[in-house]
Amino acid sequence: MIRRPPRSTPKPSSAASDVYKRQKNVRSTCNFDFDSIDYLVGGTWLQEGTAVFKEITILHEQIKLGNLKNTQGDIFQDFNNQYFDGQRAMEQCPGMSIRDIKYSDPCSQAVYGWGAWAAAYLTHKVNDPYVFENVYYPELKKLGDPELVFANTFGMTRDEFFADFDSWIYLSEDERKIVIPTVEENTGRLYYP
Repeated sequence: MIRRPPRSTPKPSSAASDVYKRQKNVRSTCNFDFDSIDYLVGGTWLQEGTAVFKEITILHEQIKLGNLKNTQGDIFQDFNNQYFDGQRAMEQCPGMSIRDIKYSDPCSQAVYGWGAWAAAYLTHKVNDPYVFENVYYPELKKLGDPELVFANTFGMTRDEFFADFDSWIYLSEDERKIVIPTVEENTGRLYYP
């Protein structure tokens, strides 16, 4: 007969219950200031936009390397899908800029679609599809000042960026597509021709 050590808790569910109670107590003592967090990372549009930008570009890098099979189309089609998703979302908030959108807004999905285009616009501006991971976020971590880091990285203030972007995003498809990086065959490396 195999002897088992005695249980530390009399009922199987009580251990899980204890963990839940401890988590509940911890959660009630944590106060996150999401507006401050959004400001620090550059705004909801930049946080989510760079995430979608990286998602699309990494996917297509991996396709070009042969690590993934392409079942969706090319990189431009993926960005176009994001454009139309953002456009539909913005219909919920007429006259609003993605700069001002919060997660609680009815058009919050626009920060993903048009945020990805904003990220592409910025990478094209400095001719470096890797500027966020190589420059912007490391500098932001070091300096902690998103306004200064944005200006240093992209050569313009956020106000100047949005003065351009808020009208640029409505240009024709042919005029917008120049900001989408090209993915090099075999290496998967992103570049701007």
